[in-house]
Amino acid sequence: ENSADSEIFGVEGDFVWRATQNFTLYGAFSYNDTELKSVSAEVIELAPVGSSLPLVPKFQTYLRGRYETMVDWGFADTAYAQVSGSYASHSFSSLVAEVRERQSGYSIINASAGIRKNDWSVELFVDNMFDKRAELFINEQDDIRRITTNRPMTAGVKFSYKFVGY
Repeated sequence: ENSADSEIFGVEGDFVWRATQNFTLYGAFSYNDTELKSVSAEVIELAPVGSSLPLVPKFQTYLRGRYETMVDWGFADTAYAQVSGSYASHSFSSLVAEVRERQSGYSIINASAGIRKNDWSVELFVDNMFDKRAELFINEQDDIRRITTNRPMTAGVKFSYKFVGY
């Protein structure tokens, strides 16, 4: 019953730029222009022709800067720090007109710093530094309105060891 025709025109891209021997910039983006072209549903009223498709932000982007350097600290031979950010413009929750809601756009910032020696590493991190609650999905399953969000601000320490296979 969610029968509809639509068009999506878009472009996406990504890049890696090693600005210096120690600093690298990573980025990605997407632009999607979506449009509902015709509707043939008879039981459920769908969004009007010309509406944007659900769960597709018009613009999304990601940027990460990473600084990494060799160190001679005895307990570490490499140190790094990085900051990343992502952005998504608003989108809509559903194609069904009765439950269709505008989901707000959002920006998320993460940061981390760490050290490494041979197969061991330790990292301090903060994900979602400004504790932004992004609306990732709004639905009305079983007639109960639910909003799925991203994880709240999370900080911690990661310890890693790479096991070499035989």
